[in-house]
Amino acid sequence: KNKIALYGINPDSTSDSLKMECFLASGGLKTDLFYNDSSLKNCYNSFISNGISYDGIICVNDYAAISFIKHNENKNLPFVTSCGGTMLSKFFSPSITQMETNYHSFGSAAFKLAKMLTDKSINSLDIRLCGKFTPGETTEFLPLKQEDILKAPIIFKNSDKFYADSEIDEMLKIETLFNTCSLDDLYLIEGVLKNMTYSDMSNMLFISENGIKYR
Repeated sequence: KNKIALYGINPDSTSDSLKMECFLASGGLKTDLFYNDSSLKNCYNSFISNGISYDGIICVNDYAAISFIKHNENKNLPFVTSCGGTMLSKFFSPSITQMETNYHSFGSAAFKLAKMLTDKSINSLDIRLCGKFTPGETTEFLPLKQEDILKAPIIFKNSDKFYADSEIDEMLKIETLFNTCSLDDLYLIEGVLKNMTYSDMSNMLFISENGIKYR
C-alpha cells in the first residue's frame, strides 16, 4: 500500500510516541498522523474530514482498530493493521492483522537489563525484542515475508539528529571519559579547573609532583 495513516495516537503515551517515530522514520508524513486526544470517535471524525484517501491504516492498538472498522460504513475498507493482541480482538470480526509484542521476551530483557545496570563500564545498550505478526481478514490474510523486512530496514532519522549534533557528540565523549576515570583522576581534573598547582595537588592526593604531571 502506498498511502498509509497512523491512527489513534495517544499524545501522552510513550509507546505511541515510539510508534509515531518509527512511522515517520519509515517515510510517513506528519499529515498522516491521527490523534486520540479525547475520544476515538473524534479521532475518526478528524480522519474522514482530512479529505485524503488512504489504502492502509496502521492502528496503534486493537481498540483503535476496532473503533475504526465500526465507524467506517464503507464496505470497501482500506487495509487495517493493529499493534495489539488483546482478547477482545480475538473475538472480533473481521479478524484484524496484528503485530503482537512478546511480553515474555520483554520481561526477560528487562530482567537482564537490571543486572547489567550494576556494571558501571556499560554506557549504552541496544535491546531488540521479538514480536509475532498474524495476518487477518483486514489485509486479506496476505503474509509478511521475511525478505521484505530485510529489504527495508528502518532508520531512525529523528533519533540520529541528537547524536549528529557536534556539540552533543563532544559532551558524550567527555562523559565517556569521566566514566573511565579513577577517583584520583577526577580529583586532578577538579584541581585543574580550580587552577591548583602541581604542588597543591601532590599534597592533596599524596602523589609525587612527577606522578601528578604524568597523570
